[in-house]
Amino acid sequence: MKDLLIRAASGALYVAILIGSLFISKYAFVLVIFILGLLTCVEYSRLRNLSWWLALPLLLMIFIVQHYLELWVHINLVFIGFAALINMYLLFWLFRGKTQISSLLGRLILIGNIVFGFAAISVIPFNGIAYSKEVMIGVLVMLWANDTFAYLVGKNFGKNKLMPSVSPNKTIEGLIGGAVGAILTACVIWYFVNFISITSWITLAFIIVIFGSIGDLIQSRVKRIAGVKDSGVIMPGHGGIYDRLDSLIFTAPFVYLYLNLVCYVS
Repeated sequence: MKDLLIRAASGALYVAILIGSLFISKYAFVLVIFILGLLTCVEYSRLRNLSWWLALPLLLMIFIVQHYLELWVHINLVFIGFAALINMYLLFWLFRGKTQISSLLGRLILIGNIVFGFAAISVIPFNGIAYSKEVMIGVLVMLWANDTFAYLVGKNFGKNKLMPSVSPNKTIEGLIGGAVGAILTACVIWYFVNFISITSWITLAFIIVIFGSIGDLIQSRVKRIAGVKDSGVIMPGHGGIYDRLDSLIFTAPFVYLYLNLVCYVS
């Protein structure tokens, strides 16, 4: 019971900081995402015995370019497009069943997946120069609904393993349960926030379920290769920041591209 309370308290604090920053101001949100990105780079670098200083100047430069230069909207598509391409390569690596991470791949994960992933997270609430916290909140709530429903369905009804060599506890039933939860949540969000169409919200739910699950599996493989259970200890009961944000890091570039290429231009 004590462990459960600790897990609930640290999770609630994490949610409060993330959601609270969105309501305070766009600058508060960007600052929180930058700090979380830096902490994630540190955690991953320790897993791979890399120097985390490699990521700091690049992360800082990208955030400055994104949020303080006039051409940031156009540059974002380049940044986020690069992140999406790296993620597709990581998808290929995941299903090849490789049990090692080369030096080049290790740095691609740090730079392409994590650094540019956080760059994508930081701009999801922005439609051009307009700031829409509702979209980011919707993405987060669908992501959490997917995780929650996947856990509950998988724990109670899961029989068929999804990818046992990478994550023994994940099941196909859990994946389906997460998808149902995310789609239902998308419909509820649309009812209260019709900023985009219900079709777009449901499409975002599918993007979150598919790419979020892949991101979780990739991080599980990284930890398995490193021989650790958690990426860090900063969140009692949950592990590290990388453990909590792996799905969002992988999903964010595809969410951003979908919103900007389909929703915001329609």
